[in-house]
Amino acid sequence: MLEAVTGGKPVFVTAIEQSLPHPERIDGDHELRAAEADTPYPATVYTDRLLTMGGVPVWVPALLGAVLAAAATVLLVLRVRRQRPVVPPPPVVVPPSLR
Repeated sequence: MLEAVTGGKPVFVTAIEQSLPHPERIDGDHELRAAEADTPYPATVYTDRLLTMGGVPVWVPALLGAVLAAAATVLLVLRVRRQRPVVPPPPVVVPPSLR
């Protein structure tokens, strides 16, 4: 059946996946046309792996470390503020000539 459509010429099929979030914008059909040559196209294979450390995703200790660092900074600032003695401002001395 395919030979009737292609006239006996070799056919190269490409799988296409497409998402149409706004189908109301479609104003025509897809047009498929033959390539000039059947040049090999390098297939790209992506393998996603979750980076783990000791069976725990690495983002968990990283997030925990950031939270602990922020908490330590807050505690350190509070401690320094408590230990700093309150120094009253120097008294204002008015020269006798201005009294």
